[in-house]
Amino acid sequence: MELIDAMCSNSTARSVVEYTLTSCFRRTYTALHKAIDACQWKKGQLAKLLAELIGIGGDQYLVLWEEWLNTDSYSDTFNGVCGILVDDEGNILRAATLITDEHHLHRGDDAFLLDNRAAWMTGNRVEQKLYIHLVDAFLNYEMVTLD
Repeated sequence: MELIDAMCSNSTARSVVEYTLTSCFRRTYTALHKAIDACQWKKGQLAKLLAELIGIGGDQYLVLWEEWLNTDSYSDTFNGVCGILVDDEGNILRAATLITDEHHLHRGDDAFLLDNRAAWMTGNRVEQKLYIHLVDAFLNYEMVTLD
C-alpha cells in the first residue's frame, strides 16, 4: 500500500498516477479516497495517514489506517488504528471508528483477508509471540496471540 501512503501525503500525485492504474484498481483507489475524504479530519491535527484497503467480498471494503496527531514537536503522537466500511464506489456503509489505540498496523506487510475479516500481523521479539489482529465488517476488533 505504499502507493496509497504516497497519495495521502502528496495531493498532486493523485491525478498523475491515477491514469496509469488499471480500471479495476482505479475504482477501488477512488473508493478509498472518497471514504478517507468523508472523514471529519480536524485541520492541522493529522500528521500522517497510513491506509490499507482490504476487500471482504460482496463489493465491500474495509479501509484501515493509522492516525498520527501533529504535536508541533519532534515526534508525532500515535492516535490509533481506525476503520471504515465502504462499498466499491466509496459509499460509507459503516462510519469511521477507532479500532484500537494500543496496536499499530504493520508497515512492512499489507493487511490481508482472513476468515472474512481484515487481518494484519505483529510480533514481539522479546516475548517471542505473534499477534493476529482481526476486524470484521461491523468494525469489531479482536487480537489473537500465537505462542
